[in-house]
This record gives sequence, structure tokens and C-alpha cells, in this order.
Amino acid sequence: MFRLLALAALDRCWATPRCSKVERFSFVNQCQTDIFLKDWELLVPARSAREVVGQRRVGLQRISWRFKEGPWDVDFIELNGDWPGEGYDMCGHPNFASWSGFSMSSRYEALDPVSGRYACADAGAELGVSVATCPSKATSRYACDFQATQQSIRSCKSDAAIYMQEHSWALNLNGTRSHKYYATQNIINYWCAPESPDWLGWGVGSFIDCTNRQVPIHFRAPPAEVPGTGTGHQEADAGQKHMCSAQFCEMASAMLVQNAKAMKAMKAMKAMKAPKAMKAMKVMKPAKRPAAKSKAMKAMKATPKAPKILQDLEAKVVNLERRPDRWKRVAAMLKKQCPWLRFERFLASDGSKMTIPEEEVATKWNTSRNARFADFYEWVFEDGKPWMWAADAPDEDDTWKFTEDGESFSYIRDAPLFDQKPPPTGTLEKKATGEKFKVTLSFAQRFLDPGETQLMSGGERGCAHSHRRMWQLAAAREQPTLVLEDDVHLTFDRNGNKGKMNGKVFEKRLAEALKRAPGDFDVIYLGWSGWRGGNFRHWKEDDSGLDHKDRTFLQKAEYVWTTVAYVISQAGAEKLLEAAQPINQPVDNFMAWEASQGRLKSFVILDTGDEDDTWAGGVVDQFDFQGDSDIKKSDGGHQGDDAMEFAAS
Repeated sequence: MFRLLALAALDRCWATPRCSKVERFSFVNQCQTDIFLKDWELLVPARSAREVVGQRRVGLQRISWRFKEGPWDVDFIELNGDWPGEGYDMCGHPNFASWSGFSMSSRYEALDPVSGRYACADAGAELGVSVATCPSKATSRYACDFQATQQSIRSCKSDAAIYMQEHSWALNLNGTRSHKYYATQNIINYWCAPESPDWLGWGVGSFIDCTNRQVPIHFRAPPAEVPGTGTGHQEADAGQKHMCSAQFCEMASAMLVQNAKAMKAMKAMKAMKAPKAMKAMKVMKPAKRPAAKSKAMKAMKATPKAPKILQDLEAKVVNLERRPDRWKRVAAMLKKQCPWLRFERFLASDGSKMTIPEEEVATKWNTSRNARFADFYEWVFEDGKPWMWAADAPDEDDTWKFTEDGESFSYIRDAPLFDQKPPPTGTLEKKATGEKFKVTLSFAQRFLDPGETQLMSGGERGCAHSHRRMWQLAAAREQPTLVLEDDVHLTFDRNGNKGKMNGKVFEKRLAEALKRAPGDFDVIYLGWSGWRGGNFRHWKEDDSGLDHKDRTFLQKAEYVWTTVAYVISQAGAEKLLEAAQPINQPVDNFMAWEASQGRLKSFVILDTGDEDDTWAGGVVDQFDFQGDSDIKKSDGGHQGDDAMEFAAS
């Protein structure tokens, strides 16, 4: 076994910027072989402890270890971060990572010591080389060095990326290998994806990011002897024989507040022989916890307990780094309304500041698919020239006075039978001259056939890329993931005059919906827009597969809009990633289309007031849909954006 301790001030770790005052690192090696700390020129003999202080000899100030006997082109694990030496702040984005190729001969799991659940996990690519250049073509001998690859791969369809996909592996919980480029069980193994939300655009790499946890993180590794799987695994298998034989290797990383007791315990441990030192450490972990942390733990224990089905649910909140105001609002709301919910910030891809690969998100899209479901009804003059969308037509504005003949048009009520009745008509009066014009309501066929080609706005592309990255994270988790955008709202007027929504109602309806959801669901929308409580535009309601009682909480979705809040399963994330080659329309349209074609099992959560004539429903709302959105709608939407601004020609 080996253990890594980082002594740091916790009150600095989670502040802005993310810096912690690192005093020293202590390695306790319980393996049967010596460990060598690369570029620190420090040997940690088997079953002994050593400390690291001062400066690394060369390069980035990170800690990485190798077995003394080699192989020398492999870092088995490292702590990345800018740490010049004793007493300096560790800032940037420290993370535990595999680096030069197949660094993980076994899996490392980060465990939350309070709950015992996984915090994160890591696996590496199969092959490791020291050549810092990418091959021009796929090869059976070399993969890119991870560090070089991160700076060079931009296309997931490139030869280098394809090679990494074909030669990457992850370890399953039962010790077997899976050649999967996204994830297996709780193991993260990205071959062409961002290493973390803070490092947008970086390519290949696997990582463990525990820096946003306010509790100590314990690492462990299962038995290192993993069976080979044939040709192409020689280098990986060669490294495995150095992994402490068949012992259970364990690494615990605990970030401890610097105080007199902790320092005294460390000094006492150094004076002991190895076996006693380890015993002292085991006692120290529960007994020597600083008072400040004990208070934090008491606060955690006092947190209201959610229904069992919600206890494993973790939320990621998509938020632009340049919008801390929105993060502050949503974080405060979630803490107040849902104190049981574990959530963290997920930095969004900013389409105005970064280059988003076209093979991941297209730059243009065609409206033909969306027009099969959307409200593309418009009032037109007798010469066929459009006046205004039916949804936007006012009774009166500065220029016109509008009177509709007969009953006002309702999209939800009238659209299904629109072609079977005479079209609605109306009269326009030009206020400046008193002239009157007849207008007729018609469907804007040009949006359906052949469809209008629009440029996706920067906000739409950034939003789509953010969700694509989110699917990569969700595909790495065995449990479903709750995705929230930063304009999600939990206190709003409910449909059907049912009063105000609040955290308690939200929790109850969400728990009931998840209990009743099929075990193989892909996506469950918590908030949505679309007609007939799930937008059964072409499907029949009987196709839902749910009984009447279930449908009071949950409804199958044919085609619904918005991505403000949804629960996505691991299988659902994998399906969307497979289809997203690239995302070829705004992301809510993209997800809705996959559901409408039967490739994605999507559902909507219903509130008690949601009925067939409900246009927007669910247990969440959007805080500023028409007020402060950073995402311009390239088809105009209902925000008043100018679709002509994004016309492709």
C-alpha cells in the first residue's frame, strides 16, 4: 500500500481563487517494492515514509511516482498543480491524474469518508510512450503522449484520437477490462474530451478532480493483478507486475488543517517504525480531526435527509464563468429549497470566447425537423406576405390594431385539426392612416419543406457543447445525474391555481416520478414546454407504457423543449453521445428529435395542475427565459430574437 497526505489549510481550499497553503507532502509506502518520486530525486523505500518539501528539480511542480525498477516512461499517479515549494499557495486546478500513457495498472477510487460513496475515480489508456508527437496515421506501436495529446488533438475523428479510442481501457468493478472510450461503471476514461470543466478544449486524458469537495477524500486501489486480454497489451501487462504483487494497494489522500495537534501527530509518526506509524495514522484520522472540521461534519449530519430514491442523486449546475451573479442566485436557492441536494458548479462552454469543434457541434441547422412539432403559424396578407407569428400577435401595438374574426386561435387546441377546418381570419388596421387589411392564418410551410437553414448562435453552440460535456460526465457515472441550468427556478406560480411551488413540493413530486419511471429510462425532464403534457403531436398517448396512476406524476415525452432541468441515466448519456456526431441543431431540439424517433426514452414530470392544454409544465421553471438569457435563439423563439440575423444565406 501507499498513502499520500497533503497538509493544507482547508479554509483556503474552497475560497476564490482556489488556493491552499501547502506545507509538505508525506508519502507512506507499504508496497513490497521501492517507489521513486520523479524529479524530486527522492526514494521512498518499501514500508517506509518520506516527506517532500522545497522545489522539484525541473518542470511543473507536481508530484508523480514510479516504481524504482521501472518502467521509466510511466507515471503511475501524480498530483498536478503549480506548487513552487513549502509555504506557497497551490492554485490553478490541482487534480490526481494519470499522465504518460497507461498509468493505471489498477483502478483508483476516491471515496467520500463520510458517506462511503464514490467521489470520483480514474483509469488510464492502455499504451504509454515517451514520444511527445502524434502519429500521422493510426499505428499499432505508438499512442500520443498524454501531455502532447492534450495540446494537439482537436478532432475526435483524427487518426490519433481514433487510435486512443481503440487502445483505451477501463477496469470494471470485477477486475475485467472494457475497451470503452467513455466510461465503465464509476471509472472515468476520456479519450477525446475535456479533462475538466475548467480546461475547455483539451483532448485526451483521464483525471480525478476532488478539489471542490469540502471533506477529506480517501483513495483506494483494488488488487493490481489484472488479466491481460491478448495482443496489444504487452506494455500494460509489463507494468502490472510491479504493482505490489497481488496485495491490495491502498492510497488515502487526506487534506488536513494545519494545527499543532496534526503537526505533533506527524512528528510522532516519523519517529516510529513503519508498522507502528501506520497504526498511529489510523488512530489519527478519527481522533485528530480539527475542531473546525468537526463542526462541518456536525452540520453535514444535520442536513435534512431526502427520500431514499433521491439520496444518490447529484446535480451539476451549468453556469458561465463570466456570470457569477447567476451562480450566486441559483446556489442560494438550491441551498434554501433543497438542503438535501448535493450540487456543484459546472463551468459552461462559452461560445463567445472559445473555439467549439464543428465535429462536436455544427455551425448550421435546418428547421425542418423542429417544424414538425413547433408553432410555425403566422398571419399573412392577401398577397402572401407574412405579417407576424400568431404567438406574437398583439391586439394592438404602436403601428397596428388587430382584431381576430371569431374565437381566438389556440395552438394547443386548434393545431391538430387545423387542416380540416377553414383557416382563421382577422383584420389589421394601420393606426397612422386608418387603412384596413385582411389577414389569414397559415402554417409557414417553408420551415418544414425544405426547411430554413439557420446559423446557430454562439450561445446555442456553447449551450450544446456544455450539455455534450455533461453527457460525458453522466456516461461515467453508474447512477443518474441531475442536470440544471443556472436559470432554474423552484418558487413560481404552479399551473391550475395550485399555489406556489417550493422545495418540499419539488422533492415529493421528483421522488414519486423517479419511483414510477421505468428502469430503462434515458431522460426525465423536470421542466418542459410542449403541448398535451408531453407533446403527443404524432404519437398516441396509449404508447406511453404507463398506467393511469403513474401518469399523474410522469408522462412519456414525444418532443419537448428546454434543457433547464433533467435527469439523465448512464445509458441515456451514452445514446446521446453516440448520436452527437455532431449535435446538428439547438440542443433541446436535438434531444427532443432523438426521443421522437424512438431512439431515446424520454419522460416529463407532471405537476398536479398540468393538463392536456398545458403549454409549459413540470416542477421547475426558468427564472429569466425572456429577460436575461445569454443564448440568442437563431429561429427567433419566443424571446423576440431576430431570426434574420442568423439566416445562412
